[in-house]
Amino acid sequence: MGTRHPRFPEIYYIQNYGYIPDTKAPDGEELDAYVLGVLEPLQEFTGRCIAVIHRTNNEDDKLIVVPEDVEYSDEQIKALTEFQERFYKSVILRPEAVGKFPFESEHLGDKKRVKMKQKNALSCFNKSASK
Repeated sequence: MGTRHPRFPEIYYIQNYGYIPDTKAPDGEELDAYVLGVLEPLQEFTGRCIAVIHRTNNEDDKLIVVPEDVEYSDEQIKALTEFQERFYKSVILRPEAVGKFPFESEHLGDKKRVKMKQKNALSCFNKSASK
């Protein structure tokens, strides 16, 4: 949250974005996750996986992880992740999709610990201010 993508600076992270430690995605990289419903930059977060953004033209699916008492509609998830997901075609999978998409479905409804890929925004701003 509050940082730019390391390879694509036109992508500005307006949401916390990280990965699930020790969990590989089909693309061989760690499984990525958006943390929605938390408005300050995080280093790590444990929450509930309510959905998966299943990219139909890319193997890099994303989990949607939220605090225990937070819910989002598919439309809200699309709006909150549009800053990055606009480059891909995707569908949003929910727990009722279990069994239809085996890899993604195994994560729905589970508690997940997410580590942020980007440093928190305050540390990034402090470094640039001190230069």
